[in-house]
Amino acid sequence: MKDNFLDGINLDIELYCPPGSPLRAALLALTKETRAALDAYHPGLQLTWDVPNMPNYYQHYYDYAGMAQYSDFFFIMDYDETHWFGAYANSPYPQTVLGVQQFEKIGNI
Repeated sequence: MKDNFLDGINLDIELYCPPGSPLRAALLALTKETRAALDAYHPGLQLTWDVPNMPNYYQHYYDYAGMAQYSDFFFIMDYDETHWFGAYANSPYPQTVLGVQQFEKIGNI
């Protein structure tokens, strides 16, 4: 990281993760372990996640509240909201607002 002048790591893992899946705990563990490794290497490095435009979209039932405890912030991917086969430059504003509101309801993220 130092040789490449990086200020942290951004994780973008897009897995099918239905309710009750062991992947949910595994992603939380990955987040926690990555945070610990970054802090041990150099305190202040950032850990961020790319997350879908709405919680549970595409069956991503991740533990966002748990992941937020170890992350600096989430990038909400508010593009590609009209069709999941390809990205589009413009997404409907009301759907974007709805997604942000749903993340806010989770709390502490």
